[in-house]
Amino acid sequence: MSAEVRWDLGGRDVDALYAEAQRFRGEPISTRAWRKLRKNRAAWFSWIFLCVVGLGSLLAPLLPIPSPKTMRPSDKPQPPVWPWLDKSKQQFEVDYWDLGVVDGALVELRKKLFGKYQTGPWLGADTQGRDLLARIVWGSRKSILTALAAASISLTIGVVWGAWAALKGGRTDRWMMRFVDVLYSLPFVFLVITALALFDAPRASLGEDLIDREIVFFVVLGAVFWLTMARVVRGQVLALKSSEFVLAARAMGAPTSWILRRHVLPNVLPVAIVYLTLTLPSVMLAEAFLSVLGLGVQAPEVSFGLLVADGVEAINALQVRWWLFAYPALAMASVLLALFVLGDGLRDALDVRDKERPA
Repeated sequence: MSAEVRWDLGGRDVDALYAEAQRFRGEPISTRAWRKLRKNRAAWFSWIFLCVVGLGSLLAPLLPIPSPKTMRPSDKPQPPVWPWLDKSKQQFEVDYWDLGVVDGALVELRKKLFGKYQTGPWLGADTQGRDLLARIVWGSRKSILTALAAASISLTIGVVWGAWAALKGGRTDRWMMRFVDVLYSLPFVFLVITALALFDAPRASLGEDLIDREIVFFVVLGAVFWLTMARVVRGQVLALKSSEFVLAARAMGAPTSWILRRHVLPNVLPVAIVYLTLTLPSVMLAEAFLSVLGLGVQAPEVSFGLLVADGVEAINALQVRWWLFAYPALAMASVLLALFVLGDGLRDALDVRDKERPA
């Protein structure tokens, strides 16, 4: 550059430099991840399938299906009937457990839209005459809600615990991670039974209406599944701990909590989201296992675990009523498979080291 060139840093040169920098501004990670996710057909179809299942379970009171609680006892369970061969003239009956305000409004809207019409036993009925299609739809709602609530609790506890331990370091890190190791050594069922027993004592003294058992169940599952999340986040934070922006913040005297909130958590969040999608299937399987043992969702409500347990009980050496086990198992397996495929696609989409081919 010649000596005659002068930069007018107080005038138009600054605007020109800023405009040039805007041309090469980086793409937000969310936009880039969304584009890469849409290119992954398996992950994209899994996302659409999960959205349809979630929307259907959320709008279960609005659908023209029977109540999952209504019983029509008969000599034997009714097998599945194709929709075009359905000649049943059953009328809809409002027979639910205690519904919330939103669900009650959806039921009233359903009565206005469809009147007394309801679908027939397209997937068959169980030993007590309850419609299996309705029980699968309502069961998916309960299982998905349980998985989302418990996984969110585990995400919160695991991220904060692992990030705080890695940032503090030293004796604090050692004691916090030894506590995680101790919990890892305890059996899963023992932890759940102990936690439920500890929560049942205040529920009995304060009243069951004040402390909902479902909320207790969500908290217990979330308090069990945060251990692996804490280890994963700790490893990521240890890698970020020596980064220039973290060292600069410490040099400026920023407290650990501020560094955690402003610098560390935004960089750890993509990894935590990916692991969250892998935690959801584990929580759903745990809920099904505990429901089979009688520790999870309680009747008359329904979940995937209770449906599978009822289907297993209906299988005997004299007669195999396959639909009572096959359809709930197929519905649960489809949701779990979609979650695993979506988690794998999110991992690839959020991987900053994966360079896309230029157009």
